[in-house]
Amino acid sequence: MEAPSRDKCYRRLVWRLLGLLAVLALVAFLAHRNHIQLATIFSQPPRLLPAISALALALFAYLLAALRWRLLLLAQNIQIPFQQILSWTGLGHLCSYVSAGLAGGDVAKAICIARVERPRRVVAIAAIFVDRLIGLCAFGLLAAICVPHLLKNPVVFSAFVVIAVGAIGGVSFLAVLLSPRISQLRLVAGMIELGRKQNWLRQLIDSIPIYQSRSGLIWLTVAISMLIHTSNVLVFSTCAYALHVGESSPPVPDQMLLVPAATFSAVLVPAPGGVGVLEATVQYAYQIGNEMSAGGVNAKDSAAAGIAAAIGYRVCMLLVGAALALCQRRATRTQEAPATLGLNPSGEPLRESDESQRTAA
Repeated sequence: MEAPSRDKCYRRLVWRLLGLLAVLALVAFLAHRNHIQLATIFSQPPRLLPAISALALALFAYLLAALRWRLLLLAQNIQIPFQQILSWTGLGHLCSYVSAGLAGGDVAKAICIARVERPRRVVAIAAIFVDRLIGLCAFGLLAAICVPHLLKNPVVFSAFVVIAVGAIGGVSFLAVLLSPRISQLRLVAGMIELGRKQNWLRQLIDSIPIYQSRSGLIWLTVAISMLIHTSNVLVFSTCAYALHVGESSPPVPDQMLLVPAATFSAVLVPAPGGVGVLEATVQYAYQIGNEMSAGGVNAKDSAAAGIAAAIGYRVCMLLVGAALALCQRRATRTQEAPATLGLNPSGEPLRESDESQRTAA
């Protein structure tokens, strides 16, 4: 494989530096515009109980996300321990900060699972994208359940229409994909036969009937995804209360539409970890929510509350994700250490068969 030229490497470096400068400029703009309110917010120690609740909700969201991914892998008869999947889920979130956009962590997860599941790595990697598709469908379904008075705002109404269309399209696509009759159509059958000539396409095609035979499991993951999005919204809300800006936040039912729409917008922008973009979209969502709910909160306080809640959410997800990734890494080292000394995990000497397997590995 031909190595990239020096000019291409320079261009990539320049684009990354420009992207980093744009992110830093956006963060500086938000901080300068709301520096008085933010200084007041972060000068106070956070409330302990809401902070612990936010961390617990973040952990619950990670557990549900790992469960959803494991169920999709089990549907394809791919057996990977839940602890390993949970660690990869946390690692993927951390890696999104060194890639383009919040969804960049999926690449890291794909690399991890491809190294473990080599024979069916195409199907295993495809399960990540099925996982993302199901999450988007559930996100649309959750966001579509909103308070009617929010639709009076033209921006919210436009976002609601886009989200509703996306949710309907995603659910319809899943329904068609999970229907056994789809493969009986002449055009689809011809495409399937054509695709079987490529090994990776044949693996994907063979995985579709397995999903179809376990359609109930797929719809279960949609329900799990709605719980994940609900947990994420509650992390924002509890972080706002932990940082003393809960009274300046929109009502939680309103946030069920506003916060997912804001986070989805941050995913679309190729900024590392969505830094700056998430804070900007959430502050705008909080301003709209308070304006439409007529809670008497001014625009400055609403913007500061949105930025503070987004920063709190980011810190909670980073802390929990890092803890999950590090715990699994430490457990893996603990299991590998006795083998390097000629012992099994229980501390007993390796048998001849175990020693030959370790040598072969």
